[in-house]
Amino acid sequence: MDNQRIRNLTTGCLHTSMEDMEEDLCFLTGYDGLLDMQLPRVKDALIPFLKDQLGENSRFFDGKYDITHTGNTLLRPLFQDELLQLKV
Repeated sequence: MDNQRIRNLTTGCLHTSMEDMEEDLCFLTGYDGLLDMQLPRVKDALIPFLKDQLGENSRFFDGKYDITHTGNTLLRPLFQDELLQLKV
């Protein structure tokens, strides 16, 4: 996944577009067509999963708007048991 799109989910700053964020949340959760009002809660619920996948102290969680963080990082969707544990 594009690093800028991942930063949409981890920094609290929009690096690309809301459409990208919605698409990425649907990909990670397996849910198709999340409602706009659900996006912030789903994004927040995914933070522990993303920290586990990316490393809690990684650059993705610096809370900054940073267009220099380019490249791609492998992210897998949640497994069914992980999805059931989300606190949405």
